[in-house]
Amino acid sequence: MIEFGRRFRSIREDIFGMSQEEFAALLATNRQFVGRVERGEAEYRLSQLLAIERATGTTIHTLLQLAERQPPWLGQYLQHPPETRRKLDGFFSAALQLVD
Repeated sequence: MIEFGRRFRSIREDIFGMSQEEFAALLATNRQFVGRVERGEAEYRLSQLLAIERATGTTIHTLLQLAERQPPWLGQYLQHPPETRRKLDGFFSAALQLVD
């Protein structure tokens, strides 16, 4: 669970550049809960994971992969609106698996 929390911290900080407060607002929770998840002491509920997907236009699976590798094209990918990212998501997920 600690590894999962570390990846979510990377998603929050490195991919979206959000503070714990901003991420908590996105998920309709509080900063303390986000911190507990990042330390591996709690887990996000399904509704919160779905909120992340809706807000980012990217599946949780792909976000976790991006957090682990942070490919050079990540910045360009994130410049696209969520609707476009949803369309690209399957392609990028498959591409990341091929790199493994």
